[in-house]
Amino acid sequence: MKHRSVPAAPAAVAVLAGCLPGGTFQPHGNEIAEALVDRRVVYSLSEKLRAEGGKPEEQVWHADGTATYRWRPLLRPERTYPRTHYWWTEGNRYCETPLAEKRGTDGRCYYLRINGDSIVFEVITEGMFDIFAVSRVGRFVD
Repeated sequence: MKHRSVPAAPAAVAVLAGCLPGGTFQPHGNEIAEALVDRRVVYSLSEKLRAEGGKPEEQVWHADGTATYRWRPLLRPERTYPRTHYWWTEGNRYCETPLAEKRGTDGRCYYLRINGDSIVFEVITEGMFDIFAVSRVGRFVD
């Protein structure tokens, strides 16, 4: 896969639709898909997991609305396993679910912030079960 940078938005649009202090870009609408499709992100590990030989989780997004997510089980930090996620956008929110039958209707949503090769998925909490939701930090590696 060739490296692709996040497309630059026209100056007026960028000011209104997503430039944050420090060079951080917050994509909206179609910019979310443009930033993610055919890209691979490796998520950061805690120092504890790194010391235990933990393997980082990673994700690749596809234009058909699926994503390959390599997740790490709690009891086997040195391994990751593939799982298909389904993803979509809702305005300025990125949403995903591992459940095919709930695709596009029920999932966890995030705001994205991109700064160079770094990406933050800032979880949006909307219900009582979202106390288990965590934001994720990663790096584009393609």
